[in-house]
Amino acid sequence: MEVEDDGVPLETYQELHDESEVEAPDYSLSELVRPLANWEISRDHLVFADMCGLDTGKRHILHIIERSKAGEHGGVLLVAAGNTVQLITIAPKATVSGSNVQHRRYVFGFGGSGIGSLAVHPSGEFFAVGEKGVKPNISIYRYPQITVSHVLRNGTDRAYASAEFSKDGDTLASVGSAPDFLLTVWNWREEQTVLRCKAFGQDVFSVRFAPTDSGFLATSGVGHIRLWKMAATFTGLKLQGDIGKFGKSELSDIEAFCVLPDKKVLSGTERGVLLLWDGNFIKCEILTSRRHFPHAGTINVVDYDEDDGHIVTAGKDGYVRFWSFDSIDSADVAADETVALVPMKRQVLVQPQMDIRAVVKEETGRYLLQDGVGGVHLLVLTGNDEHQIELDYVSNDTGRATGITSSLC
Repeated sequence: MEVEDDGVPLETYQELHDESEVEAPDYSLSELVRPLANWEISRDHLVFADMCGLDTGKRHILHIIERSKAGEHGGVLLVAAGNTVQLITIAPKATVSGSNVQHRRYVFGFGGSGIGSLAVHPSGEFFAVGEKGVKPNISIYRYPQITVSHVLRNGTDRAYASAEFSKDGDTLASVGSAPDFLLTVWNWREEQTVLRCKAFGQDVFSVRFAPTDSGFLATSGVGHIRLWKMAATFTGLKLQGDIGKFGKSELSDIEAFCVLPDKKVLSGTERGVLLLWDGNFIKCEILTSRRHFPHAGTINVVDYDEDDGHIVTAGKDGYVRFWSFDSIDSADVAADETVALVPMKRQVLVQPQMDIRAVVKEETGRYLLQDGVGGVHLLVLTGNDEHQIELDYVSNDTGRATGITSSLC
């Protein structure tokens, strides 16, 4: 049952958030829920029943907020769908039949227009929900209490496209959608804006911090990538942004990138080539050792895995590929060359032409794959280049909605 545009009755919020299990919230629900317009149905007349399906075509909606616990559960996922944030508890690995979903808990957006982006704090003790609507807020929730601890206001006009906590957890960066495209750096614990600047004049897809420096971040989107520094000037702290110069490389939308420890940036492209940026200039294009493009088509995933020492890429060709971080970081070319050849460590074809939108590491060798037109799949890497794939690990049985009606009962 779909919920009316603004959410659900306050009574339903309280039923879903079992007060016997959580601390008193820092913010009251009535303070945060958008007031009803004159033409809207009273929330008291609505009772939430279920949310069918996941919007897996969106960016930044799949995260792991809690790792698996032996004998208890297989981890807790944080996903967004419609006007809900869902905490999906995966059944223990010992389960051999039935659904992999052990429990599903719903948290509703307060603005009523949907969820724009999610971010998980490095400690796993908080998560941020950037909403859509008129002057939407970013709500910071405690986990596992699921209470609102902080609210960040006036960061964008219509929707949050991306948000991320810094590695040290002290700072949150957010990017707004049209019409403002604002990049905002927050001291989220104090609910204060530290710095604010227009990120670009067109859609911005992502914002990322450097893993070793919370004063360095990058944004990317339609036809651009931009590198930002928080610099002290005579008039105070400023955001200084340098637009990436594509030079001899073909101009491209950049769906995905990662910031490396030395502040180089590795980005994908629409044509399937990886670009290694040193400052705002391209150091080289990355091809495979056989001079093949890393992917056939748009690269949607570029992630740096510090623990395993590799970089994971994926895209619209259905492949997940693993690269040595050291090989890419040290890639170099002669003065008259623009291409560096880097061998892959490993590759997996999940399904031909599957639109892989996210690869989320569950634990070493286990990855959740967000399929842009389907569900969430599981990839398990084993020895000797072998692997196992469980399609629809978190199923998404719905398709395009073509009609709706109410029951006569």
